[in-house]
Amino acid sequence: MSGDATTLPFREEPLGGLAARLRRRGLPRWSAGALAGSDVRVRAGAVALLAIVGLCALVVIMAANRPSLLSPPTHAGFFPRWMAGPLGGLWPGLTRNSTTQKDIFTGAIVVMYGAYIVCFKYARKLPVRWMIAAIAAVHAILLLAPPLALTDVFNYVNYGRMEIVHHLNPYTTIPILEPHSDPSYVLSNWHQLLSPYGPLFTLLTFAVVPLGVAGSFWALKCVLALASIGTLLLVWRCARLLGRDPVTAIAFVGLNPIVLVWGLGGDHNDFLMLFFIMLAFYLLLLARARAQGSGEALVGGWFLPLSMLDFGAGGAFEDCDGALD
Repeated sequence: MSGDATTLPFREEPLGGLAARLRRRGLPRWSAGALAGSDVRVRAGAVALLAIVGLCALVVIMAANRPSLLSPPTHAGFFPRWMAGPLGGLWPGLTRNSTTQKDIFTGAIVVMYGAYIVCFKYARKLPVRWMIAAIAAVHAILLLAPPLALTDVFNYVNYGRMEIVHHLNPYTTIPILEPHSDPSYVLSNWHQLLSPYGPLFTLLTFAVVPLGVAGSFWALKCVLALASIGTLLLVWRCARLLGRDPVTAIAFVGLNPIVLVWGLGGDHNDFLMLFFIMLAFYLLLLARARAQGSGEALVGGWFLPLSMLDFGAGGAFEDCDGALD
């Protein structure tokens, strides 16, 4: 990135010598103020990345300590170790009352938003590896978290167990009619709502039932985290096909505190929907690039096999390109 390229030569020659050499080569003039400003932006972006990662960890550690509003499926006196995760009890003295916990959580989210804006603004100045490392870190931290902010994940589990364990169709039977002794029932709260989800996602909830309630919870967390990572990879690919900066694009999507805390932390199935929406956009853009004869130069990496898909003569690729035009 530009920050690396402009700082490395300064260790070998004075600023004036470097500026003169750049002018001789016909490159833009660099002033000491401009170079210093670039360095400040890199430092600000790095601090912002660290703030997002650190505050994500703080929120997760707080939620994993004890039952609280940060993890709605928990109840007074009920917070099993399997739900708290490996970070449970890591810092028990951090929050001793709910008021302090709320204040810390609110402050953390506000600071995260400020850091998010800084990261987005200076994304072009930051090394790619820093951005990828920060996004990977927050995904890992939130993968280890108890359910944050939402109860949805245990409603997913409950609907799946209704069919597989109790032979009750979640599209025709509300959960309040099922045996209340099921361990997922007490953790769910949509007891008077028929399943609002489509059949493909419902089949996924059926597939994890043999793992038990705890295993289903962690399996769904892994699936959703992978879907999030896959979505960010597609965002990167789409940005490149559009001639945009991919680092800024993944910073915009992957570091948003709403996406992190209420999406990844809340174990929400929106990530599966977003993955397939982004996949559709990627294929549309790829079709356009192929039609323009530039697809081979723009497409590579792990999604290359998708460029080989054939939708038939005069099929979807041609239609999609026409729609884009």
